[in-house]
Amino acid sequence: GWKKHRIDRNHNVTVGDNRFYHMHTPSAEIGQTVTVDITHSQIEQKDHVTQFTPTSRSATQGLLPLAGNSTLNIANVSFDSNAQMTFDGSDDHILTSENIALNGSQTFEVITTISGGPQSPAGIISNHDYANTSNFGLNHINGNRIGISIGYTDNSREYDSKYTTYTATVGTPFHLVMTFDQSSNTVKLYINGVLDSTFVLTKTVKFTSRPVVLGRWDYQYTYYYFNGKIPVAKAYNRALSAADVTQNFKKYQTRFGLA
Repeated sequence: GWKKHRIDRNHNVTVGDNRFYHMHTPSAEIGQTVTVDITHSQIEQKDHVTQFTPTSRSATQGLLPLAGNSTLNIANVSFDSNAQMTFDGSDDHILTSENIALNGSQTFEVITTISGGPQSPAGIISNHDYANTSNFGLNHINGNRIGISIGYTDNSREYDSKYTTYTATVGTPFHLVMTFDQSSNTVKLYINGVLDSTFVLTKTVKFTSRPVVLGRWDYQYTYYYFNGKIPVAKAYNRALSAADVTQNFKKYQTRFGLA
């Protein structure tokens, strides 16, 4: 649930009414800036002044902004012993309840583990609309590669012709990032913090406001489901730099046992 984090003058960090961490900073003085690194804690965007109450969301709503304008329904996925989301490759998926406008430069970032398949193109994270031929998505494709879904203004689309040189190993987690720089019309794929592939597009990408889906190729297409785990999924409205990607990978490396 939603918890208030407070740091007092003695640098004790408090969550709600429970003190859980003490900063050992004898040299820090009152008024001096102190950086606190809190890990293994869900932080929700505070876009409303009122915090959650115990009955303000259902058991199947995984994340809910406090304004209440969007939900993620997690009824169609399971969780492993580490509380990581698992997708069975048959019908499991997570879909945002509202359209997301990822127009122009953008980034998809996931930690994922392939468990089997694929039912190619098995969607890992996608804003792609196959019918309206727009937006991007990332897919597990044949050969255990990662392919990119792209919809263009000429009403054409692709989903497995641009893919990684990296071949995923079943059961081994990896950090996957796709960036799109609109100014250069360039897509890049990174694996475990390292640039894997670069594609300079020869067509113009079409952008439409659509839901984001995890575990399925397209938000409205009831096929091509992902078989694996996705404990981390992010979308940015800018293209991360190579340094950003490497930094993010290092933050996840130990936690998820990444190579």
